[in-house]
Amino acid sequence: MKARKNGISSLITAYRPQQRGSLTDAVQWIPEIEFRYYYDSVLGSDYSFAFVLTENDRLQYELQDTAFVDGQDFNFYHELKKYSGERARQLMLSTGASGYAHITLSTLQSSFKLSPRCYCDPVRYEVAGDPDFSYVDSFVNSNSSNLGCVGPGRVLPTVRPTVWLTQPIQSAWLNRSSTLANRLAWTYFGSSNGIWRVLPAARWPRPFDPTRRAWYHRAIANPPGDLALSAVYLDGGGVGKVVTFAQSVFEGKPVAASCTLAKKQGGCPCGMSLECESNYCYSNSCANHQIAGVLGTDLRFQDFASSMIATLNKATDRTPNQICGSSYVCPGSSAQNCSTRCLLINDAAEIVLEESFTSIDVGDTRSYDQVPLAALYGDVMHDLLQRKIFTRITFVNRQGTCQRSPYAPRLDETGIVLTAEEEDNFFENRGPIPRFQSQYSCEKDEVQYQINRDVSLSSPVNSVFGGPCSKGSYSIVKVPSTNLLLLVLEVNKQDVATFFNFNCHIYQNVLRSGGFKVREVACTNEDVQDARVQRACQQVADPQPTCSYSSTPVLTSSVLVVLAMLVISKLSLCLS
Repeated sequence: MKARKNGISSLITAYRPQQRGSLTDAVQWIPEIEFRYYYDSVLGSDYSFAFVLTENDRLQYELQDTAFVDGQDFNFYHELKKYSGERARQLMLSTGASGYAHITLSTLQSSFKLSPRCYCDPVRYEVAGDPDFSYVDSFVNSNSSNLGCVGPGRVLPTVRPTVWLTQPIQSAWLNRSSTLANRLAWTYFGSSNGIWRVLPAARWPRPFDPTRRAWYHRAIANPPGDLALSAVYLDGGGVGKVVTFAQSVFEGKPVAASCTLAKKQGGCPCGMSLECESNYCYSNSCANHQIAGVLGTDLRFQDFASSMIATLNKATDRTPNQICGSSYVCPGSSAQNCSTRCLLINDAAEIVLEESFTSIDVGDTRSYDQVPLAALYGDVMHDLLQRKIFTRITFVNRQGTCQRSPYAPRLDETGIVLTAEEEDNFFENRGPIPRFQSQYSCEKDEVQYQINRDVSLSSPVNSVFGGPCSKGSYSIVKVPSTNLLLLVLEVNKQDVATFFNFNCHIYQNVLRSGGFKVREVACTNEDVQDARVQRACQQVADPQPTCSYSSTPVLTSSVLVVLAMLVISKLSLCLS
């Protein structure tokens, strides 16, 4: 490659790294029979282009069409307002339903959406909306020829079989108890090839791709079979504050596997899920480690918080002072500065549940969305780092985003969140005069925390803490089969002589995670005095290669394991 040549290179008995999440998430290593590299130089530049295919990659893990059965359930495309007649009566669309603000939706049906990469020409679809509604609707709900991007085809050949195979999930979703259904804002499945099915049925923005969402990456980074919970955030559909539960779903296609390992690979016979590498035993056979997609649901935060706090306070041996959120007079003092705080934090040391979050205005997103533990309890975070329960990760992000206007809470959420139709109306949003952009590119120093998986938290770890902000004791334990930790604090706030504790403010900001601006422009060739800029901005040619979209033929088929019933029952147990 350095000699600007092209060719093929093979590595025998290599290990293949498989990314299971975002930049800081773990990578798992999967043994492969052979790595085969294809490489070529890029003319007029100092770069080369290379990609790798393994034996499993060449099998494609793609679905093939099955016969469409007359009378099977209809699949509603997400552009619901374009249906008429009997289909419109089946949907019974409503706008502004309770808890959904201005969204037009159907609670009787689920809908599907294709991400841009499902189309033969993603750019044309994202900008112009082609292919049209009638084509996708008739293609998915028929036995018409499925040639992919050959001839008149407009979508990839895996689209229709994936939509059909996700259809049975709808019956499990609709058969939930009314109590559980009212607490869930959205329930959805995002397939690994970019297809999105959601209940209630609703319209989604054209660029939306489930595999690029944080909940998708969080789920696949989790150990197989575990639930991944998000921090509380403002729902883009106008529902308000929600928490996402997500779990990865694996393909069930048998592969050439060794069944003598402690954790059996896909295709091996099994009697229980714990025997399998994927943590799923399906029809007496282990599911494959290949991820087919992620199943998720958004729970309204008020319901989640009240349920969790009530559950924590049910312990019969707790005194009144130990009830979550209680305040009391500190021993040996006349001041009522002591309190008990119950928190749920995730494996990145971000607060998922803190009782004060329930009273924060929904527009004040900075006060509840991805709040670092150090921002509220810096003394506790310092002790967790000292005990190596968490590790600190730092890196330079040269593609960071900064904001020109200072942060201010939203007055309310009405009219703030655009509908999907408004977001897709590019001409109206752009207009003849460019819209004001408060955000701009900048270089940032990123600070993140990650749970140390070498430290066992299956039983509670107890410790004391003290610093400029507070002192007290805490107990921390892992919540089984999730990415959460339960943290119970007995806090004694420090008395200070001034009205503002400057030492505490500085201490918490030194420890908190997040991105910190280094420079406004991540790369500029004019500032040659800065060594970091010189390394970041190499003087290379700017080739303009011709780009086109093509598709590969389907070589073999695989079978999607629909595990919706298992996950729904698991969620029901968690939330009951």
